[in-house]
Amino acid sequence: MINLELYRIFKIVADEENLTKASEILHISQPAVTKHIKNLENELNVKLFKRSKYGMILNENGKKLYLQIKDAIDVILKSEDIFNIHKEINLGVQVNMPSRIYSSAILKYYDNNKNSIINIDQLTAKNMFSMLEKQKIDLAFSKKYSNELYNLFVFSIF
Repeated sequence: MINLELYRIFKIVADEENLTKASEILHISQPAVTKHIKNLENELNVKLFKRSKYGMILNENGKKLYLQIKDAIDVILKSEDIFNIHKEINLGVQVNMPSRIYSSAILKYYDNNKNSIINIDQLTAKNMFSMLEKQKIDLAFSKKYSNELYNLFVFSIF
């Protein structure tokens, strides 16, 4: 059975010519990237890269494989992006805050992100900051409630 993940990792390493950069893009450790490349090489029973202190350069076998799979991997990644566009955002709004203050921003966001779902909870400031801290909401619209809560909110954003 073909493991498409190995080919995706191979393509990114080939594009970057660097394990560290590839691992950052893939959000996996450098040793994991190395292991995946070795697994693909073992599966195909060929070496794919010239390894040097300057990076990873495709050898002749690697170039042949890259030319065969690059377009297919790009199509798969683009398809993945299409289906991952859907976002759900949980928004907390202080109960006594007029909707005219935040509604235009929400409408503008929604116009640019039609596949998004925006859940709005009207909350007291104290509950809203608590939910924000616990990551039960993603964003909060509030008047300044108290210095203690305000500092918590500002700190939690960064």
